[in-house]
Amino acid sequence: MPENTSVDLNTVVAVIALVVSLTGTILSPIITSVINNRHQRKMFQLSEKSSLDKEKQHILVECISNIGAAYVQASPENMDAFGKSFHCVYAFVSTDKWSMLDDFYAKFILLPFDGKVEPSDLAEVIHYLTGLLKEISQ
Repeated sequence: MPENTSVDLNTVVAVIALVVSLTGTILSPIITSVINNRHQRKMFQLSEKSSLDKEKQHILVECISNIGAAYVQASPENMDAFGKSFHCVYAFVSTDKWSMLDDFYAKFILLPFDGKVEPSDLAEVIHYLTGLLKEISQ
């Protein structure tokens, strides 16, 4: 007569509970680590973007202020500050606008000598830089 080879229901439940427990014990820390790492990476990227945006804002505000100061009084100090801050802006400007900035700069550096910067040229550059500042601030 063959022996009874049926498995007791309690044994099956115990084995399933053991497998689920071991799987949860092993997978839970792994899943938690993956989720935490993704969150930390996103937070770091947002922090870096915020820091870069603040730096861009500072450079643009400084440039706009220096343009205004040099336009009002073309002293050597104001022209020097204008030149230093103006060239930093090129990093944030699309290349198709570089010729506009180059033309403006070429006219503006002659301001102490002939004063021939057209108000429309000044307005175009100021409006463009202010538009960039507004985009960054959003």
